[in-house]
Amino acid sequence: MMLRTSFGRRVFHWVLLHIPVVGRMIRMWRGAAGCRELTPLLRHGVPLMDALRCVREAESNTEIAVWWGRVAGPVRCGEPLFRSLRRHLKLEPWLVYVVETGEETARLPEALDRVAAGCQDEFNVVTERLYAVTDVFHTLLSGPGVGFFVLVTLPSPP
Repeated sequence: MMLRTSFGRRVFHWVLLHIPVVGRMIRMWRGAAGCRELTPLLRHGVPLMDALRCVREAESNTEIAVWWGRVAGPVRCGEPLFRSLRRHLKLEPWLVYVVETGEETARLPEALDRVAAGCQDEFNVVTERLYAVTDVFHTLLSGPGVGFFVLVTLPSPP
């Protein structure tokens, strides 16, 4: 019911982004998607402001869409993209440095492609670590149950 209204979706997405591990994973995943969407647009000559608008409008997470809108504001006023990304999209510092280098060398699409790959790699690392932790908990929690089941099913001594 809450997700049917724009306010409800925004609150839900805000909460998701502020859950410690889950929020980081979502930021990496959606950051990669946004950079991957920007890359072909810029390669084919779409102006940066129009490309940022397209990414914002295509974003399914309403809170991240707002962040993309905040990225566009300072860029419209002449601020470099990397500064705006650092401040509003909350990417890892090394990813912002890649964008800065891409802007300085006029190879922004290639830099955004690298950022998307970096975000995807970070997402994969966090996912693997999360899986390893949950696997340990699963083993610890299911072990006593399996042991109990084995003891119950053993035939009793005569």
